[in-house]
Amino acid sequence: MRVRLDHTVTALVVNGVQVDASTLETTLDPATGLDVALLPVPPGDYTVDEVRPRGEHQVPVPAHVTAPAGWTAAELPAVPAWELSPEGRTAAREQLSAQIVGCAEMPVPIPSCPFTSPGGRPGTWEVLVEPGTTIGREEHGWYHVRSEPDAGLVRFTPTDASGDPASVDIPFTIDAILEWDETGRMSVVPDLEPEG
Repeated sequence: MRVRLDHTVTALVVNGVQVDASTLETTLDPATGLDVALLPVPPGDYTVDEVRPRGEHQVPVPAHVTAPAGWTAAELPAVPAWELSPEGRTAAREQLSAQIVGCAEMPVPIPSCPFTSPGGRPGTWEVLVEPGTTIGREEHGWYHVRSEPDAGLVRFTPTDASGDPASVDIPFTIDAILEWDETGRMSVVPDLEPEG
């Protein structure tokens, strides 16, 4: 059975039996840069999970594989993984909403905000439409939080006297990723393209 290991994996659990990762013989997979352990197991059904620090709202998803008669270890990949819990999806949307509100409280939003004032003028903001978002996992394991293009809308009213005093409505788009720090705490990290 072939299992890829990143540096955070301390052990594998195969059918309830824990195997310390430091005792496994591994080779480097040049395509991923990860170590690969080949586990010699007889034909049968197997559940494989990883022992690693779990981040907040990360739910383990063990791999289920069947080793048929005549198999070789290199032909049988087992890929334990994790997924974001429903509570994690709710927490991500709440964090994002708080970030949008925080940006609207700034006279000139910082570059990581999803909207900016025309010409960098100071002013006040009103969130007219907070966009709905989808949370999905990318091919390489990252979770993205995205809205449809221009799905959000804010109203900017300038407070200086350097130009047109009229309010203007500015659409914006959400594009962010989820990250976990070393303590396992989840954060929504903006990867946002300001509009305006």
